[in-house]
Amino acid sequence: MIETAPTPMISDALLHALADEYLMLNVGAYGIAFDEYLADPASARAHVQDPHSRCPLLPEQEAVQERVDAAEADAERALLREHPGCECRGGAHIEPLHHHTYHGFDGRRSMFRRQGGAS
Repeated sequence: MIETAPTPMISDALLHALADEYLMLNVGAYGIAFDEYLADPASARAHVQDPHSRCPLLPEQEAVQERVDAAEADAERALLREHPGCECRGGAHIEPLHHHTYHGFDGRRSMFRRQGGAS
């Protein structure tokens, strides 16, 4: 007869607290069963906070990710070639604006006059 190690007993209060946390964090949506959560709650919490920490990319996914990264780098280089003064702010490419204030015929800032008599 094969003897197995005894299963550790969890108090009812701890079991209810872990069950509440399991539901609150929606751990089941990440593919972690409740008995897996009970076996190692710390790693399940870490996985919920960073879902990619538990499941690395498959080789096919890594190849696709490399192609996507290369395409993004090519697009970035093409944009900088087309617009050399272009800046990147918050992920958006901003072209510098080359505009000037229009000066009117008499040297003022514009030809428009204020309404109401004063000019």
